[in-house]
Amino acid sequence: MVIAENLSALPWGKIWRTAKKTLKLGISMFLDFLDFTIGRLLGFGILFDIGCACICAALWGKRGWWAMWEVIDVTENLVDWLPTCTIIALRCWNDE
Repeated sequence: MVIAENLSALPWGKIWRTAKKTLKLGISMFLDFLDFTIGRLLGFGILFDIGCACICAALWGKRGWWAMWEVIDVTENLVDWLPTCTIIALRCWNDE
């Protein structure tokens, strides 16, 4: 009975919000990893950057569109070193 009483006292709303943010951060980190590995292929990289920006915007709202700046680099060598989606995720962590 003591365990059940303690579990019901936990702030489940806060735990759920933190788990949801952590999952979104993990998705953002995975997108940056894919962008660094397979996103460097010429031709495929621009389409991948646009897709990453759309997913990032779906995850983090309007600030996710800042990932579109990666489309400017047509060589796919300069911006892949910056984890844009992860930076956006960390910036938006306390906004929700």
